[in-house]
Amino acid sequence: MGFWNRLPSESEADQAEMLESYTRWVRGEKLSGKQQRFLRFFQERDSSQLLKELVDLAYQFYKGEELASTISLLESNSYKLSSEVQTRMKDNLLRSIRKDKKQPTTNVGYIPQAAYSPDQLGSASELAYDDEAHVLTGDSVSNLTILDNELLPLDSENSVPVSLSDWQLTLEIDVEGEVSKELNLDIKHMTFGSDKQNTIPLLRNATASSVHCQLTIEKDQVYLTDLDSESGTQINGTSVHEPTPISVGTIVSVGTQSFEVIEIEREIGTLMISFEEIEGQLVGQIFTVQARHIIIGRSEKLAHIHVPDPNRTLSRQHAQFELLRSNQIYVTDLDSTNGTYVDEIKIAAPTPVVVGSSLRFGDVCCRVTAIEPI
Repeated sequence: MGFWNRLPSESEADQAEMLESYTRWVRGEKLSGKQQRFLRFFQERDSSQLLKELVDLAYQFYKGEELASTISLLESNSYKLSSEVQTRMKDNLLRSIRKDKKQPTTNVGYIPQAAYSPDQLGSASELAYDDEAHVLTGDSVSNLTILDNELLPLDSENSVPVSLSDWQLTLEIDVEGEVSKELNLDIKHMTFGSDKQNTIPLLRNATASSVHCQLTIEKDQVYLTDLDSESGTQINGTSVHEPTPISVGTIVSVGTQSFEVIEIEREIGTLMISFEEIEGQLVGQIFTVQARHIIIGRSEKLAHIHVPDPNRTLSRQHAQFELLRSNQIYVTDLDSTNGTYVDEIKIAAPTPVVVGSSLRFGDVCCRVTAIEPI
């Protein structure tokens, strides 16, 4: 942990290391512990987003003019990189492309959080999809982060598009004797399903629904919930319908694929959950999901959101924000002492919040001023 805290993220050498770690991850290679730390740090930096998109695009469109255009964009220095970082990045991209053409990887480990799609480009899972799915026109490339409902998978029963957007929720918090403060919270889905926008995309021929099941976290416990899928979800051989706790050693079966939870790593405000496929076409592949806690409370170790509470009415872990099955943001009370209220109604179960909702955690009052896709 000391290395993590001392990492000089803005130095050219460390930028190059982070780019190399990210490129190796996109290529499907296993990373060392040091490279995994660089990757996590790179993933969490807002300033990395444009670079992540560039790496992903270069790796996806590696034939003909698409590659030339990407390298040309890099050389134009639109991303304001130093010459050393530009050279290192181009070399890594070209090396990864050559390696992909010669030695396609069939057993990889990665954290599925690419810039615009959770599916790993160049990994074995890409083989499960039609080639046409990766052919985009010039117009579509500039809008890769936008989900068009007409292109989303349809629910088989009621033909309603399934949305997998992540959301940013803006809270305005009243602070006694001070100007209200504003917080922006990124709330992301963690789902299994056959649609490639899922955190863990499943094979199309694995009899999995487009959005099959969902991971949620409550007080450091990981739960899995079936999302009314057609073939169901099994945990250790038993079909489940309600949120069911999972831990290291748990076997999760979705369609014709099965995964074993091989590691749950806990850090302040973050959980890393690793699954290894043990049955299906990609046996041995490891998927690691990074989940952030969106918990409001007074504990600096256990809560993600800290707000002034002079009357000490907040519990250590008071309430939690999360995305549930309808892709709606919910707030859940975590057995707090003084309760959680939505529009002045005390809640006992997960309750949806919308723009304009008033929230109260003990004596701490907030308003939802915006909910926007990210």
